[in-house]
Amino acid sequence: STLIQVASGQLRPDRGSAWASGRRVDSELPGRMPTAGTRMLSLLEQPGLAPSVPALENVALPLRYHASTLSLHPEQAQGLAREALAALGVYPPDLHSLPDRLSFGMQRRVALARILALRPDLVLLDDPLLGVDSESRQIIERVLRSWVRDPKLSVLCATGDRELAARLGTSRADLAADGLRVDGVRLTHQRSVGGERFETQSQSCEAAGDAGMLH
Repeated sequence: STLIQVASGQLRPDRGSAWASGRRVDSELPGRMPTAGTRMLSLLEQPGLAPSVPALENVALPLRYHASTLSLHPEQAQGLAREALAALGVYPPDLHSLPDRLSFGMQRRVALARILALRPDLVLLDDPLLGVDSESRQIIERVLRSWVRDPKLSVLCATGDRELAARLGTSRADLAADGLRVDGVRLTHQRSVGGERFETQSQSCEAAGDAGMLH
């Protein structure tokens, strides 16, 4: 969780730095990256939905805000939001419900739909399956599997589920006291994740495809 927060710019590291797409990550970077040509989006422990607007608007509002960057007409936002929510199995009446009226699993699905709609280049996820119901788990895993297979998308996912990487068809990296291990093998030199450098002190990992599952 700490690593995901540092990588997303939500937490400043005590030492060292995190870089994404050739830019140093800081508290202001996530908001600047879309206009700089990189869409880095994150889902932390809490879904982070706006409490005063319904699910549909939680997905549509960012699309309107970034319409020029995404080459969209603002009027397209609601249609694209509906498509993304449908991909996560969110339909009426939940589309028009406020977040506090939705289950935690449904809130997670709405938050992931918001990411999906914004067509990200880099996604950072903090235990996306934690605390969700079985239906939400199946739907979220289906979306994660499609992201793992997308050659244009890089995913870094921290999880306590040691079998998730295998189910998604990608490699697993483990943070241990002696450094970073990928599929049980300790790394001793720098590599990259999905074309992007990912480092823990002097070490990094290379995951299958473009996704990394970090345990």
